[in-house]
Amino acid sequence: MLVLPAKRIAGLLGDREFIGKKWFKFLNKEKVAPCIRLKANTKVGGMPVWALFKGIPIGEVRWWYRPLVVYGVPLRVCAVRDAHGHLLYVATLEHGQHAFEAYSRRWTIECLLKFWKGSGFELEATHLTHPDRLSTLLALVTLTSVWAWEVGEAEHERAPIPVLAHGRLALSIVRYGLDTVKAALINLLWSPTETLSIRHFLACAAKLSPT
Repeated sequence: MLVLPAKRIAGLLGDREFIGKKWFKFLNKEKVAPCIRLKANTKVGGMPVWALFKGIPIGEVRWWYRPLVVYGVPLRVCAVRDAHGHLLYVATLEHGQHAFEAYSRRWTIECLLKFWKGSGFELEATHLTHPDRLSTLLALVTLTSVWAWEVGEAEHERAPIPVLAHGRLALSIVRYGLDTVKAALINLLWSPTETLSIRHFLACAAKLSPT
């Protein structure tokens, strides 16, 4: 039985770790609609899922014309090739386009957690367990994340981040912004009367809008 404070769960988003026959059957029994990413070698309808979606162009979403058995449960299977050429497979009850729209929202959360665990935030290094202190910390980290993103976008327009051979930025927008804010704060502390330091910090502070 699910232990969640909700009478009805619209669906469950999950990455490739959340797979398995027992798990999928459990979700089906509890009437929780999955939208879960599959590994390329996952058997769907008796064959690996990669074999169903060969040759998809970048940006196109395709879904199999009928439900297939995925870990013992009949589900729709869809795939998309991202801007870097990687294929992403999802098992769901939804239409393919709707499934990837939902999964993309999960992916933004995944990216945020990645930033918090690394990228200069190092949230796990705090070892805090007290709920009130955690609440305060998360509020500050959230505020700083938004500030870093805003500053990073502005800096990326002014001085674009280099693009690596695989097509991705050498540095994330958030990390770029956070490094810029840190540099502005350090310069201001070391040279509080220096006009350039003050201007640099004020330019960053202007991105931290109360709205």
